[in-house]
Amino acid sequence: MPIFSGNGHTGRHPKEITNAMPNHETPRPRTLDERLDGLTQSLEIVAAMQRETGKRFQENETRYAAIASNTGDLVTVAQFHERCLARLEGQQP
Repeated sequence: MPIFSGNGHTGRHPKEITNAMPNHETPRPRTLDERLDGLTQSLEIVAAMQRETGKRFQENETRYAAIASNTGDLVTVAQFHERCLARLEGQQP
């Protein structure tokens, strides 16, 4: 039977509200084996992530080496063209 009304009250007796709330028991402490298992799983995830990062890093290193090589080749071609243009314009013998 409601005993409260208005002003934001639910109209239910406080004991009814308490009984309606879920039972929040304190979780039992984890055993050492459970904690070690959790740590092992976490480390396996971190190790997998590290391997993937290392793989991507190596792939990027390969790409950057190719880009550097191609850039060097382009510089050589540009210098050759510059010399050819200078000769055509009569600036160099």
